[in-house]
Amino acid sequence: MTSLHARPPDIGGYRLLRRIGEGGMGVVHLAEDRDGRQVALKVLRPHVVGDEEGRQRLAREVASLRKVQSPHVAEVLDADPWGETPYVVTRLVRGRSLHDLVREHGPFHPTGVHHVARLLLIAVRDVHSADVLHRDLKPTNVVMAGRDPVLIDFGLARLADDPRLTMTGWLLGTPGYLAPETLFGDPATPATDVHGWAATVAYAAQGEPPYGRGHTMAVLERTRRGEASLGGVPAPLLALLRACLAVEPLDRPTVAEAMAALDAPATAALRTSRAAAAAEPATRPYTVVAPVPPPPLRLAPTPLAVPPGPRAAPTPSYPAPAGRPDGGARLRRTAALLALLAGVAVATRAAPYLTLFTVALGVLVLRGVSRTQEASWRRRYTRGPRWSDGPRSVVGYPWHLLAGAAGTVVNVTFAAGLAATTTVGMLVLGSTGPEALTVGGAVGGWSTWWGPGSRRVRQPLGWATGVLTRGTVVGWCAVGMLALAVAALWLVTDGVSWAPASGPPWQELRDALRAAFPSGL
Repeated sequence: MTSLHARPPDIGGYRLLRRIGEGGMGVVHLAEDRDGRQVALKVLRPHVVGDEEGRQRLAREVASLRKVQSPHVAEVLDADPWGETPYVVTRLVRGRSLHDLVREHGPFHPTGVHHVARLLLIAVRDVHSADVLHRDLKPTNVVMAGRDPVLIDFGLARLADDPRLTMTGWLLGTPGYLAPETLFGDPATPATDVHGWAATVAYAAQGEPPYGRGHTMAVLERTRRGEASLGGVPAPLLALLRACLAVEPLDRPTVAEAMAALDAPATAALRTSRAAAAAEPATRPYTVVAPVPPPPLRLAPTPLAVPPGPRAAPTPSYPAPAGRPDGGARLRRTAALLALLAGVAVATRAAPYLTLFTVALGVLVLRGVSRTQEASWRRRYTRGPRWSDGPRSVVGYPWHLLAGAAGTVVNVTFAAGLAATTTVGMLVLGSTGPEALTVGGAVGGWSTWWGPGSRRVRQPLGWATGVLTRGTVVGWCAVGMLALAVAALWLVTDGVSWAPASGPPWQELRDALRAAFPSGL
């Protein structure tokens, strides 16, 4: 009779000892290789690799993961994508997860938070240098080996792109640590791991996830809105973590920029404070199993293309975010944007059709700029800056202009529809034509800023407005000039110009009805 507690069968020459973990991708076992060295062996679930295509994807992923060599990462040692039971073997790290330690002993002291944040960021940098993304960075995937964090379970990242998993509604990640863009189905980027790093560090600092607890949908909604709670984060780290948790991926600092911020004097002072270090409770003396030379990897029966070796972390040309702007700068930027909105409203009162054409052209140009900047940023992030970045952006701008045309049509049509509805409603209620057009223009401008496809309008226009109003004197002068321009347009407006049409649309409709029914309806 077979015992209910029988040891699981051996797999691929590895002796399985006991189950030590389980996740969405598979079950993790403590195992021994032929030399008696203990490793972590993950047996993959059938839905992860169930056909030839899935096994090929796994083989390509493992080939990339083998490039990761870091003392702060549990690197891949072996794998067999083609066996009857596909598995992946990684270095075994002995210790407790960051999640369990914080849950049982409370938040880390600020000195310990800085130490964990820096070493964990080095781990992310090492993973990215091998052209791999983690995609699920969270406290349960960080093992504390003594005082040092080790990143685990970063394998199988590209398998998350498998349409068999995404098309059926799989949520690949952990609510509370997912990046906002992943909730909309956008592809993961290095900025996704930056968000996961910041959320994990915030948990270590305050003992609570940055987006709180509760129902999954409530946590995801707070994530989508960027409503992170960082009340327990040490002041020197607060601005950096808040920037890393930005809703827009392009608003987050890169790994290199975050590392520079951690090494800045105001932040690095955390790890040099002896008094604070003495007050920090010691963690349990866990140790890491020493890395062993990886055995030959059994991948595919046919040769696979090997990705290029590790390269230095790229440094995008965008400056690192410097925290939230001061109140005066935000006030000036808001005043400038309100002046632009007032200008659209007054221009609509003076020449509705010409204003609509001008706004549509501006939206198209701004969307082209946004797409061009984003493409350039991604190229610089993935392979570093090159001399050809500028010329390539100039040459590629017409293509991005054309690619953004559909979004322009959606944005402008939505805004124009709301503006027309508002104008007609005010006319029905007894308002004069100029009054109705002014309010309708304001509604149309507001809809252009917040309507469908408006992110690519807000991004470049908001950035340009912020730069224009950054300085106190220059900023208020710019706001004043915009306000004077709007006032001048209001004063010189004499009636409504419906050019290129001969009159308002309701006049043309009335003339057409009279021509069709000369004797009346």
